[in-house]
Amino acid sequence: MRFLLAGLTTLVLLATPVAAPAQDPGRAELEGAMVQMFSSENVIIMNVHGDEGTPEHWYMVREISGARVTADCHMELATPTVLNASPHITPARHYRIAWAEMSDLELDDNMVVFRAAHMADNELAGMLFESEELAEMVWAVFQFMIDDCS
Repeated sequence: MRFLLAGLTTLVLLATPVAAPAQDPGRAELEGAMVQMFSSENVIIMNVHGDEGTPEHWYMVREISGARVTADCHMELATPTVLNASPHITPARHYRIAWAEMSDLELDDNMVVFRAAHMADNELAGMLFESEELAEMVWAVFQFMIDDCS
């Protein structure tokens, strides 16, 4: 009886398909997830230049309403809604990201802060998310994209 049970167990084990090991998502999957996230979540993007009270100071705060991949390692965020801006600033209706040109990526609670090559020396950008968990996930994806595209 013990041999029969052992034989049946072996047969069941041999007949059971082995699950493929989970693979980490690649750039294309992460880009697709970012496009979907920026189209469905409430995310605010802010740019600030210079110190408040100085002549070179300006700021703009826009809402992200969507995203699309425009080229290899490039994404464009739709930002048609301006929530606040310095009087002399006319924000564009989009924000372009070249992953290889991003740097100084930081996570601060529910905000992802970064710099890009096109920015002035004393300019910063930040994205404000509804939760710390979402900000942490986006920070990790941004870091992957920067590393993968550099």
